Amino acid sequence: MKIKFIIIFLGIALFIAISTFTYKIKEHFIFNSKIVEKLNALKQLEYKLDYDVLSDSMFFYFNNDKIIYDIKSLKRIMCNLYKNGEFKEEYPKTYEEFLKYRKFMTNKIKNIYHFQTLNSPIKNSLIYLGSLSEKMLKENHKIGEKAVSLTISLYQSKNSLDYFLINNKDLEIIKKSNCKYKNAFLNHFKVFDDYFPFYTKVLNDVLTESNIDLVIQNVFNESKAYIKIFTLLSIFLLLFVLSVIILIIYLFYKLDLSYKIDSLTGLYNRNKFNEDVKKLKSPVLILFNIDKFKSYNDVFGTKIGDEILKEVAKQLLKFNKKVYRIGADDFGVLLEEGEDMPEVFALRVVEHFQNSSLKVDNLEFNISFSVGISDKKPLLETADMVLKHIKRDVNIRIKKYSPDLNLEKEVKDNLAKATILREAIEKGNIVPVFQPIVDLETNEIEKYEVLARVRREDGRLESIFPYLKVSKENKLYEYISQTIFKEAFKVIDEKKINLSLNISIDDLLNKKFMTLVYDNLPKYSKYLTFEILESDAIEDYSLLENFIIDVKRYGAKIAIDDFGSGYSNFARILALNVDLIKIDGSLIKNIDHDNQSKLISEMIVDFCRKTDIKILAEYVHNDKVLEVIKELKIDYGQGFYLGKPMPLD
Repeated sequence: MKIKFIIIFLGIALFIAISTFTYKIKEHFIFNSKIVEKLNALKQLEYKLDYDVLSDSMFFYFNNDKIIYDIKSLKRIMCNLYKNGEFKEEYPKTYEEFLKYRKFMTNKIKNIYHFQTLNSPIKNSLIYLGSLSEKMLKENHKIGEKAVSLTISLYQSKNSLDYFLINNKDLEIIKKSNCKYKNAFLNHFKVFDDYFPFYTKVLNDVLTESNIDLVIQNVFNESKAYIKIFTLLSIFLLLFVLSVIILIIYLFYKLDLSYKIDSLTGLYNRNKFNEDVKKLKSPVLILFNIDKFKSYNDVFGTKIGDEILKEVAKQLLKFNKKVYRIGADDFGVLLEEGEDMPEVFALRVVEHFQNSSLKVDNLEFNISFSVGISDKKPLLETADMVLKHIKRDVNIRIKKYSPDLNLEKEVKDNLAKATILREAIEKGNIVPVFQPIVDLETNEIEKYEVLARVRREDGRLESIFPYLKVSKENKLYEYISQTIFKEAFKVIDEKKINLSLNISIDDLLNKKFMTLVYDNLPKYSKYLTFEILESDAIEDYSLLENFIIDVKRYGAKIAIDDFGSGYSNFARILALNVDLIKIDGSLIKNIDHDNQSKLISEMIVDFCRKTDIKILAEYVHNDKVLEVIKELKIDYGQGFYLGKPMPLD
């Protein structure tokens, strides 16, 4: 009996000792991985900084915000490591190397800022030198050629960081000339000449490699001692059997628990909700949806998004109610009728979040909710209907379901539209129409814009616009885009005419659709203009920029549609290298009697003239509007007065 107790005691003692030891090892390796992760992040940021600085040195138009953002990220990580006492204690040699790295990077950041102060005037002077060279060519061809030659040598010198490539012979000839642009040219050359030696030195200093690889290697070297200790665990084979038994029991327990518990937040999940709602005689569901939660994921990443959901869950539990995570960012509270006033309770929750902020990873977030309440079965579906209704009205935050809202009719209407679309796609009744785009100088048709129509059973052609939202919700949008593009390619084959095709951010993100576009570019590009909605695609600048580079390489043209309808970013339009800007119809339709519309249009025209971008006016609906846009010297016109969208004969 005593031996049994001793064995049991020793077994328990051994289990506790191994468990404790395992925990310590695990804790160490978690800490180790975090340190390595941060150091690798520093390494990647350093490489990215070097790349961006080189890009900034080579390209005239470069977004310096990326450099500033990466410097801030790098400083933040270095600061965290510098203040980490455990890092200093566990890895003394690594920490010592890290201090050298920190000092090096601090100096490097100073050099980056110094480089930017040198790079900007050099870039500006080179731009002006190019412009002045062109003017000098017109005034005196011989001197102009020398100016062009000298400017080219400056470009070569800058890109190769070799001062001796500068053609000083051409400089002397320019100095002796009587060209009226000589002084301006020489002044800008002097800016380059004065700044360039410092520019090359600072750039070389910036691109000097750091000791970050040595810092990372030291982490692994100092961790080897812990790895040796960890291998000793292999001798405890008996513990493995015990662990397997415990694991099986644990898994059975977790299996039942995970069926009812949300793994991320620890709240009850939808399965538990469906189970509990059946137990209540008169249940009421309060459905909370986090406003614009997708933006948090897009801007800060899903890791931060998950932490926000966890914090929201903790706050909701403080109200001492059963809380469920119903969906991605939907939280439900289930009440028995009469337990609480649902609207009052919902308002308390909304005000609680309005009056406080959530802190996640040193960031603060002000969370707001849209709240749908329902006591009508099926609870979840009716509460969700109310939520969708609320999302369309910014003035409503909390709403209870009522048959008077007529939400079922809206759902039925959307289902009807989806049915019409599916049948149209199956029967080939998504058809293109073509609206002429007229050259206002020659009054000839320059090209046609291709627009989608739904052909009904009676032959009527309906605009696709009322169906667009439904098409995206039901994953039918890509079929519409594919159909219109394929039909457009057939028309080009038959008639050899220029066409303008609309392309959206949804299209650019669709791999299958983009394969169709790229497969046909070599054959049809010279006939094509791609119209991009200014308020849509410009948001994803890098995606759009890559698309434009690809299609222009084949000779296709790019137009920005609806320009002036919202926030129009002139700087980005320049960077995108577009061929045509379509002034939004909301400005053009009243341009004959609305001075503000005319003033904005004049500003857009002036911008386009200076940047060699063509201009098109939409919504030309009468002769007075046509007369005004011709006075403004707009290149092209489009609208019912010039031609309605029609099938081609």
